[in-house]
Amino acid sequence: MNAFSLPWRIFFGTIFSGLTLIGLLGNVIVIFIIGFDKSMRKSCMNILLLNLAVADVLNLMVGSVEWTHLIIKGYQKFVFPSIFCPISRYLECVFLYSSIMTQLIVCVERFIAIIYPIHARRLCTTKNVIKSLLGMWIFVFIIALPYIFSNVLSPTRKICFTSGMRETWFIVFKWVEFLSFYLSPAIIFLILYSKVAKSLWKNNRQLYEGSRSSSMKLNVYDTLNMRRNVVKMLVACVIVYFICYSPIQGLFIAKHLLNISLIPPYEFILIMNALAMTCSACNPLLYTLFSKKFRKRISEFLTCNICSNKNKFKIMKRSFSGRKGKSKEITDRNTTNNESNTFKDNSTTNTSSSNNKFSINRRRYYFSIRNKSIKLPKHSMSLSLFGK
Repeated sequence: MNAFSLPWRIFFGTIFSGLTLIGLLGNVIVIFIIGFDKSMRKSCMNILLLNLAVADVLNLMVGSVEWTHLIIKGYQKFVFPSIFCPISRYLECVFLYSSIMTQLIVCVERFIAIIYPIHARRLCTTKNVIKSLLGMWIFVFIIALPYIFSNVLSPTRKICFTSGMRETWFIVFKWVEFLSFYLSPAIIFLILYSKVAKSLWKNNRQLYEGSRSSSMKLNVYDTLNMRRNVVKMLVACVIVYFICYSPIQGLFIAKHLLNISLIPPYEFILIMNALAMTCSACNPLLYTLFSKKFRKRISEFLTCNICSNKNKFKIMKRSFSGRKGKSKEITDRNTTNNESNTFKDNSTTNTSSSNNKFSINRRRYYFSIRNKSIKLPKHSMSLSLFGK
């Protein structure tokens, strides 16, 4: 039975409790900001990041079962009924798998939206994203099933452990896990994000050649900078994931590929668990670091300004509608009193109509230039919480 002295208990207790509180608080704020704002849920990437936050919250909650008794009592013991031993390990892996798979879907969605903007209007829709997430959850619930059958509770030591680690079927399963959730995602992330970065960082001259005025150049620069910040944030999330889980995968490779027998001390195992929790806790911090819009949403959420802004919008809408009604009455009165100026009014109306058509055409031309230059449709990030 692994016993810890008081200094070790204080050290690991501070780390685990701090990571859990930070991760739960940050991810719950993300869930509230996106989940309770209908306009935010119209963005495909926001839906994906909402799913990622839910997976991280559940992972932190289930993971706390592993370390709570160890920190409080100083030794490892599974205090729940034996049926919860395989279930807790199974759910930990399910939420871990869902986290990396969600980041993989985000990577593919950003790649299509930036590299193939024409296809993005058809493929990167809310309906398709929800279907992808449903399929992903079904997949991870099925592929993590071996943990249900391999984890048991020791009747003497009351420790939850993996019983079939030396069996052939479990070793094959661990290889499938390594390839599916570590090596293959790493290769896909490297290839797709490299192409996205190349597309966003190499075309500055084309962007400015397509913009005739200084205001157009400023708008195009802001749009491009927004896309770059989003990609930086997503790449940072991926880097954190692989930093946190590489030590565990390194032990697996050393044991099964290099035939190096390693028995790490229990303190090292706890540090690896702390790294896994760090991955779930870091994502909201990265959103805050890279997104001005997210920081603004947090301040609005914490100060309850969202509700007040809605009330202000309703008041402005009512006042505008009242103003519109008054202007309509004045227009009707002037039309009745000035019937002799009908021809003049009609000619003025035709002139303004032609000017409006000309301005609309200019706007369409500007947007076509901008879309062609940045290779990304404007709609794909217009409702995104993580814009700038």
